[in-house]
Amino acid sequence: MPLWLLSFLVQSIVVPFRLDNQGVRSQTLSWICDEGQGVFKISPAKVVIQPGSSQIFTIEGKCTAPAVVQEIWTCSTLIHGNKDPVDIYHSLISGNFIDPKVEFSLESMHFSYRYDPEIPARAISRSTRLRNLTPLPVSFVVGVKNPFTVDRLEVTLNPGERTSIEVTFNMTVSETNVSETINGQLVLSY
Repeated sequence: MPLWLLSFLVQSIVVPFRLDNQGVRSQTLSWICDEGQGVFKISPAKVVIQPGSSQIFTIEGKCTAPAVVQEIWTCSTLIHGNKDPVDIYHSLISGNFIDPKVEFSLESMHFSYRYDPEIPARAISRSTRLRNLTPLPVSFVVGVKNPFTVDRLEVTLNPGERTSIEVTFNMTVSETNVSETINGQLVLSY
């Protein structure tokens, strides 16, 4: 029963599956990771399944560093009336945990505004394209501080998909007429 999973870092991946007891006696099933405490967990770890009934199990995986992880999980059963448990499954669970990667078409943006009392201040806008470089859909929130704004705060991109974000430099919010350099960053929160 091999299982291959792909997930972003720090994001839990959850996969449910069902086992049926088609026998005539109750069975106590136990799941144990052969490597000890791993990245994955199966819950419930131990359960009694009555004859003719089913149990839904959940595999959950979460990793904090980029990695390809493989763990072997053993399912053993103790059938009601027997003394010793018997291994019934040796399942390989694999996961590829990756960083989300979004590419910007522009490395930086420069805006220039010079105060002139005769000319009213106006907003200046520039556009940059974003592309999802990962094999998974990625969703993120775009953050920026005044006097910069963006035309949308939430973005979802499928693998390889591109979209544009418009960044606006708005000196009309400034209450000073002093020349200054203002640095800002677009921050993507996944």
